[in-house]
Amino acid sequence: MTDQAQRAAFDFLVAALQAEPHASYTELAKQAAGQGITVDPITYGRAQASIERTAAPSTEPEVLEEDLGVIDRDAAHARALELVPDEFFWDGSDELAPFGSDEGYTALAEFRDWRMEHPETPLLEFLAWTIESVGEVDLADYSD
Repeated sequence: MTDQAQRAAFDFLVAALQAEPHASYTELAKQAAGQGITVDPITYGRAQASIERTAAPSTEPEVLEEDLGVIDRDAAHARALELVPDEFFWDGSDELAPFGSDEGYTALAEFRDWRMEHPETPLLEFLAWTIESVGEVDLADYSD
């Protein structure tokens, strides 16, 4: 991403977060894409931090970093640990690990946002949405 594109993404995110402080990364990434701007999770975090440094002290409880979507083996469901025992899969700092890259983090954030909005919906619907919208492949044509 060029410096000009990064600045445009940062400025967009700051303005959007000032207007809607609780907007999720996923929501803002979609809005930005609609304006031809590409944003990434790191820039989203920097925009949040920029706003927090200039904001008045909050009376709301502090949100810890681990509450913002970081993958955490210690807080994982027992079934997840059973299915995915290897430490590699839980390493959010390894670019080669599933959630260590920007793309992996974005996928995790997308899933968490979707699950919050659709708590009773079968997971297959999220997978279908992912394949069809992100992968741009009809579910019926997806065979892997």
